[in-house]
Amino acid sequence: MIIGFTLDDLKLLCEVIDKSYPIEACGVIIGIKNDVWITKEVVPTRNELKSSIRFKIPAEDFYNADKKAERLGFEIIGIFHSHIDQKPYLSKFDVEYTKWTPEQVWVVIGYHKNEKKAEMKAFFKEKEIKIKIGEKTFSEVVFQCLE
Repeated sequence: MIIGFTLDDLKLLCEVIDKSYPIEACGVIIGIKNDVWITKEVVPTRNELKSSIRFKIPAEDFYNADKKAERLGFEIIGIFHSHIDQKPYLSKFDVEYTKWTPEQVWVVIGYHKNEKKAEMKAFFKEKEIKIKIGEKTFSEVVFQCLE
């Protein structure tokens, strides 16, 4: 299984995560489920917990993202969130929450603000999956978040 992003998606993720720091950023990924799940839009949401170690997308934000996906002819294909100054992995809380969204990819971005560096991994049903950027496929994507 593979989820695809564009360079513009990565730029938006950087902006959202940097702006949210030191609170975990989170949001919804809408797109198309084919052989490669294609991201059509990254939709930032609020972190209801306002925490640097956990996140919760408000039901209203999730509902609005779902309606937006429906209007555009797409669906919610994933959830993203950041880990502040840590590697991208599924925490024990993340593992629990993935059970609520079993048909969606979870994208975790470890963000290191001092280095302006992000490390991204994707998971489906708790297993790591590949990430496609353009024509290249990766197990992990490391990128700079430039201003």
